[in-house]
Amino acid sequence: MQLVDLSVILVDMPYPVIRKLTVPLNLRLTDLHLVLQAAMGWDNSHLYDFSCGRSLRWWDSDMGYDGDSRPVSTATLAEVLLAMGRHKSFTYTYDMGDSWEHDLRPGKPREAAAGEAVIALHEAVGRCPPDDSGGAPGFDYMLECLADPSSDERDDFVEWLGSETWDPAADQADLARRMTVVTRKLAKRYAR
Repeated sequence: MQLVDLSVILVDMPYPVIRKLTVPLNLRLTDLHLVLQAAMGWDNSHLYDFSCGRSLRWWDSDMGYDGDSRPVSTATLAEVLLAMGRHKSFTYTYDMGDSWEHDLRPGKPREAAAGEAVIALHEAVGRCPPDDSGGAPGFDYMLECLADPSSDERDDFVEWLGSETWDPAADQADLARRMTVVTRKLAKRYAR
């Protein structure tokens, strides 16, 4: 089975949010979405799409893009890599309101080593913002309010988060639990 190593970077963050993954080349984009949700720590409660360049999109079936677009339900990672052409990365956008953009940089496809997991999270740096935090500008504003005891909105953010601070360190245990759930769900579909 052919695998691809992916480097995923959440764009426009005040601190690095990076994931290193291995996934099968034949992974459907609907399943890549599930893997990214687990690896990043998102709640999987919003629409999403994948894009490459300015015009090529693979979209969630509820979105209905025009132009050169295809549904994620039938596309695979192999199709995206083929369509990338000269591009070195493609984009995963989660939550069309907040527009969380993830830069995905694939390595070259390779054969799986004996006993190697076909879906794996190898590295997690930085914690994703909470869902519905307003995209990069809203998240920056939330951090500013949390850091300012005189902010009128600080108490609202503390109540929403359940904490007076935001720890930017990735919650490794939570991400490992999420990845276990998604890999079990996808294991039969992508068994060697």
